[in-house]
Amino acid sequence: MGQQGYIWFARFKSNFNIFRAPGSNNYVNNTLIGKRGDVTSWIQYAPNEIEGHHFTGWSISTEYLEGMTINVYTANYN
Repeated sequence: MGQQGYIWFARFKSNFNIFRAPGSNNYVNNTLIGKRGDVTSWIQYAPNEIEGHHFTGWSISTEYLEGMTINVYTANYN
């Protein structure tokens, strides 16, 4: 019998292009990360300072995407 697994998604957003788009070297302000199988966590870092703005923390919301609810993590800067 094959291994059972699961799939999960998380969206990361910012007002700045700080996230690397999956599979490319391009930086974007909004990316969807999807993992499956035995990946149970994901660490996403935001720069402490960008363009003279200081990172103040993450805000978390949800959005409905293709039949499922996913967490949206927004990097906030002042």
